[in-house]
Amino acid sequence: IMALDAGVGLLSHLATHPHSRGVLLRRKVAEELLLEMVVSSEKLEFPPEQYLCTLAGAVEVVIKLIWDEEHPPFLPTTPVLHTIVWTLICALDGVMWAGITWSALSRVQALAKLSAVDELKVHLIDLHLIEALVRLLDQWTSEQGVLVLEYALLTLLNLLTVEEARFRLYLTGVYRPLRSIVLGDEGASAGAREKAVLCAWLLFEWQGGKLGTV
Repeated sequence: IMALDAGVGLLSHLATHPHSRGVLLRRKVAEELLLEMVVSSEKLEFPPEQYLCTLAGAVEVVIKLIWDEEHPPFLPTTPVLHTIVWTLICALDGVMWAGITWSALSRVQALAKLSAVDELKVHLIDLHLIEALVRLLDQWTSEQGVLVLEYALLTLLNLLTVEEARFRLYLTGVYRPLRSIVLGDEGASAGAREKAVLCAWLLFEWQGGKLGTV
C-alpha cells in the first residue's frame, strides 16, 4: 500500500503542473488507471485506513484532471468522503494520520468540486464539513496563502444551498471570522472577501426568513 500511496502522491504533484498534466491527460491516466481503482474499491467492505487515504488521493487526482460537476465520472463512497474530511481536520490540528501529514489546500480544492454535486452535499454536511471549514476560516493566516481561504469559502457557498448547512453554519458563530475576512484582516484577497460577503448574506437571509415565520 505504501508504494501505491507514493505513486498516487506523485500523480497528484504532476497533475498540478501544466506540462505534466497534459501528459497525464493524453495517456488517460485518470480514466484507465485511477478511475478503475476507485470504482473497484466500492466492493471492499472494510478497507484499511491507509488504503482509504490512497483512494482519497486518487479521487483528488481525478478531480484535478477530468472532473465534471454536472456529469461526474463517479461518486466517492462515504468512507472515502469521510477520509477527505477527516484528513482536513488532521491538517487543521497539525497531526499525522495513517502516517501522513496532510495539506489543507489539497483537501479544500477537492471538496470545492465535490460540494458542487447535489448528490454529495448532504453526505458532506453529515460528516461535519461545515464545522471543519469554519475552523479553517477562524485559524487562517496570510502565511497559509489565499487559495486555501478562497476554496474553503467556495465550498461553504456550495453547501449553503441546503437548509441544514445554513442551520449548522449559524450554530458555529461564523460571523466573527467572516467579518474579519470581509474587512481584509490578515490580508484576505478580494475574491475571498466577496465570497465571505455572499456567505454572510445567505446566512442573514436565512435567519430573516426564520424570524419571519415565527
